[in-house]
Amino acid sequence: MSLNSIKQNLDNDDESETLELFGDLYQRPASIRDLSLNYQNNGLDDETLITQVLEKLENFSSLESFSLQLQQNKIKEQGLHSIGEELQKMHNLKELEVNLKNNNIGNSGLDSLLKKIKSKNLDYLELILQNCGLKDEGLPEVFDRFTYKNHSIKNFRLSLHNNYLSDQTIDSITQHICRMTNINQFMYCVGKNNISKESGRYIMKSLQNLNKLKDLELYFYNNSIQNTGLINVLKCIANFPYLQELTIHFQKAQISEGAIIPVQHIKPDFPLHTIDFNFYKNDINDDTIISITKHISQFKQLQRLSLSLFNNKIGDQGFEQISSLLSELPHLFYLQIYIGQNEVTGMGLEQFADNITSIKSLQNFNLWTVPSEIQQISFCYLINKISKHPQIRSLTLEIGLEDKEISDLLIQSVLTLQNIYELNIDLFNFCEESLAYQIIKKLPLLVLAYELDYED
Repeated sequence: MSLNSIKQNLDNDDESETLELFGDLYQRPASIRDLSLNYQNNGLDDETLITQVLEKLENFSSLESFSLQLQQNKIKEQGLHSIGEELQKMHNLKELEVNLKNNNIGNSGLDSLLKKIKSKNLDYLELILQNCGLKDEGLPEVFDRFTYKNHSIKNFRLSLHNNYLSDQTIDSITQHICRMTNINQFMYCVGKNNISKESGRYIMKSLQNLNKLKDLELYFYNNSIQNTGLINVLKCIANFPYLQELTIHFQKAQISEGAIIPVQHIKPDFPLHTIDFNFYKNDINDDTIISITKHISQFKQLQRLSLSLFNNKIGDQGFEQISSLLSELPHLFYLQIYIGQNEVTGMGLEQFADNITSIKSLQNFNLWTVPSEIQQISFCYLINKISKHPQIRSLTLEIGLEDKEISDLLIQSVLTLQNIYELNIDLFNFCEESLAYQIIKKLPLLVLAYELDYED
């Protein structure tokens, strides 16, 4: 056990171990700088939180990093007030994580916690407030009071998922957050609330006040973002001049055909190098995904791209154009693409393979698909094309096998991967254990790392 870093996970029957742990730590609290406690699903209420945890923390004022995982308990306002009292004593605190997922804390409970967080040294803050019983009325004022006095924070991660908050509430909270102008990394999860297509535009407009922003993560899933919201969000990306990493998730966001992103002139040296877009389970067709990909291809410094298109309506033309447009990116070395449950045929997959493998800079390729939906021979054609690529050294294939006939073809194709140094194969929807052993047995010696998973 390190003298300056402690991490402890505690199960329901761990009370004696907890007391022993704190008894040991209590002898030298001033030496501890990093403390992480996990009380997930321990049945804690306000009283037990105070007696079993917080009273033992009273002498840990020298902490610089503190993580408290309290998800799925029964914590309310009194407990959060007591947490805040202890946090107020930690004058050297630089990093703080508090996970309150599935605790019905309400606005008053959150306010009791936030009004105590005001360390001048606080650099990193993560607040997970998923399904916490937050309400529209009065919530913006809670964040108003908090953001007014916390301008040192540079990395802020906030989840408001599943609180059924309105457009107006989310927009007001965003405006208050943007007072903290030192933020250069921001994660904002507003999934499963009552936000609409206009909210995306308002959020992006407010976030432009964070003029130091380099890393942005936005999660809009399970909302009525629709085509208008998608367009409003994507066309604002170029308004963040220092942005380097971007993650936006639009799962189940009611996006359909006809979402055409306006053509923008983006400077070739725009610094964005990493994009992660997730469009799981929408009604995106060829025209929409081509427009989205055209927009992506404008960012010429892009090096890493993750694109989840699972469960849409994209056909051969869409996948051909996606791969063709991506081949125009001169620095792209990492590509992860999920293409399962679309309308692509074997011919479309072969054209996709030809274009993807023409990306000379590509070194790491991750593909998710279900070969039974397309011509199996075309899937193997893709693997064979990859095997001839001079630069690809890392390959991940997540393959939903539903037919044993593909096993021999798959083995033969994998054996052509003589240049691959790292190979990960995930065989889901497949129950023949022998296939995994056959691949392991026949893999070339050049493969330094591999993983084969299968599910019964």
